[in-house]
Amino acid sequence: MRKRLFAKAQRLGQALMLPVAILPAAGLVLGLGAAAPGWWSSAVSTWLYQTGDAVFAHLGLLFAVGVATGLSRNDGSAALAAVIAYLITNAGLDAFAGGPVDTGAAGGVVVGLMVAYVASFSRHWQPPAALAFFSGPRLLAALIVLPALVLSASLATVWPTLSHWIAQFSHWVSDGDPVAAWGLYGVVDRLLSPLGLQHIWNVPFFTESGGVCVLDGQVLPVGQDACYGSWIRGEVRRFLAGDPTAGHLAGGYLTKIVGLPMAALAIWLRATPGNRAKVGGIMLSGALASMVTGVTEPLEFAFLFVAPSLYVFHAIMNGLAFVLCILLGVHHGISYSQGLIDFVAYWPLASHLGPLLWLAPLWAGLYFVVFYVAIGAFKLPTPGRAEAPVQEAVPATNQVVADALLAALGGKENLQRVDACITRLRLQVADPGMVDKKACRRLGASGVLVIGQGVQLVFGVRAASLRDALNRQLA
Repeated sequence: MRKRLFAKAQRLGQALMLPVAILPAAGLVLGLGAAAPGWWSSAVSTWLYQTGDAVFAHLGLLFAVGVATGLSRNDGSAALAAVIAYLITNAGLDAFAGGPVDTGAAGGVVVGLMVAYVASFSRHWQPPAALAFFSGPRLLAALIVLPALVLSASLATVWPTLSHWIAQFSHWVSDGDPVAAWGLYGVVDRLLSPLGLQHIWNVPFFTESGGVCVLDGQVLPVGQDACYGSWIRGEVRRFLAGDPTAGHLAGGYLTKIVGLPMAALAIWLRATPGNRAKVGGIMLSGALASMVTGVTEPLEFAFLFVAPSLYVFHAIMNGLAFVLCILLGVHHGISYSQGLIDFVAYWPLASHLGPLLWLAPLWAGLYFVVFYVAIGAFKLPTPGRAEAPVQEAVPATNQVVADALLAALGGKENLQRVDACITRLRLQVADPGMVDKKACRRLGASGVLVIGQGVQLVFGVRAASLRDALNRQLA
């Protein structure tokens, strides 16, 4: 039962990445419009701001389409059905409420889940001959109308309660106790990362926390009913809109730009002399990925299983980084992850960055000392140690790796589904016992996770290319 629930949660987390993937580009455009109006005319600034903000203003629709498509094996008819269902559901809610209701990303996720469920049913149902026109991809679009009507009526009953809970969560994160909220966020975010479930945890913080009203260029902390249509919520969008109470994501920069690279340095120095050259290349590429893009899995999986206590330390330090940055008044934001790209891109919108000048060397020292001492004192088998030989070199081309990977996964007959998020392959196999974990690691997977029929292979930013190569093999 738990394995089945994990598999479903893993698929949901993967589906959420589809709408989340557009946020970096939209956030960059919005940030350019908001950051420095002196760089160009007010007309250009307004153009950039409004075009970028259009994506954030329709997050509900994007999440409905993303979740429905992601959970329906990228079926295009599910995307169309999600648009239809979202429009019907929200129109129904507006009618019941007697005015506009903004369900946000949460409402979009609910609609997407409903569409995915109906899609799984319609895939196996053949309409009678008289209704043959509605067979195939047209069936889902026709069937979805009635469930959407039922969903709108159901949500009209429960939405006031759900909205109250969301508002309480939003207040707690932004105004009530942001230190505790974001400290907890930082710890749980890292603890869920090995399972690939952190995206589910991120969504409410990024899209629902806090809220401001922007009228005539003025940021006003008023309620949604007072300025519907100008209401901006969610940590990411509020920061980009210039809300001075946003910017609580600064702590992650300490972890990804400073902390983890110093952990990589400690792992390299603790490798045996004969392995240092090989380990150095692996650690350097992982450290650069973490620093530049905020992609941390290649480094984290280097010590997650061999030194879980160090991973717990890493998770606690991540939460503590958020706490200290909030207490010291450091404000910075992201559109994707806390790497140098986002740090530089949103520098003009950040404020009170001075404490980072002493927090950064402190974080570097703590990570390095704890990792270096712990690896030596407890003889932890991190990469390059005598107990943990370094893997052989990985074949250069994606197709060569995919060919070998297919064999390591048990062949075509064993591989049922292939997908990927930003850093990992997410697979479903018929028999998990046929998966050769050691062979997968030799092919470059820094992490291999098998739970039930679900398999995750951490390949870093190479994951999407390997997914395409594997799918070509299965075609």
